[in-house]
Amino acid sequence: MNKVQHSDTNRREIFQYTLVFIGNPSRGDDGIGPALFHEIEPWLNQQRLGQTEDKQIPSNDIQLIECFQLEPELCCDIENSDVVIIIDASTTKAPTPWVETLSDSNAPTSIWTHAISPSSLLTLFKKIHQKSPPTTYLLHIPGKKFGLGAPLSPSVEKHQTYCLCLLQKICLATSPKNLKEIFFDITTSTSKGNGLRFENEGFKHA
Repeated sequence: MNKVQHSDTNRREIFQYTLVFIGNPSRGDDGIGPALFHEIEPWLNQQRLGQTEDKQIPSNDIQLIECFQLEPELCCDIENSDVVIIIDASTTKAPTPWVETLSDSNAPTSIWTHAISPSSLLTLFKKIHQKSPPTTYLLHIPGKKFGLGAPLSPSVEKHQTYCLCLLQKICLATSPKNLKEIFFDITTSTSKGNGLRFENEGFKHA
């Protein structure tokens, strides 16, 4: 697991946003999560170091986590986060990436399992910490090729630029309340098959 924290050292470790990038770089399109991690991390550093009048500087405390898969230990890493955004490749056939609002599952969750689903992670969080999990979104990025040693497919490379823009906007958002507006704005900004779908309580937009 690779974890990077961008925060004011004078403040407690409470993160406005935690971005969790999942995937195996050796498995073709499954590597889109790590690829985005290695783009957003230097961008955040550059934004903070290059504080000039013509740049927007993220004032948020942001935590970035890169991992092969969701593991129970992540319950501790996201405990002090207001919002968690999970970025992962999807095997579902879809023309565009989409954002899903997650909730904890009623299904039984074993703490001994090595890898768990996003909903199970939130359920486990609730059991461990005896409180509601943070607001959590899952950014699905549809992939096509997941073979060992395969590169990112052209369609996923196309989505990569688009999703990087979305994540940068999220990092600059002054309040978690603005995220749904960001999701909606970015879905309506493109109308030629490279848009984003946002799913929340039955709402879908493409």
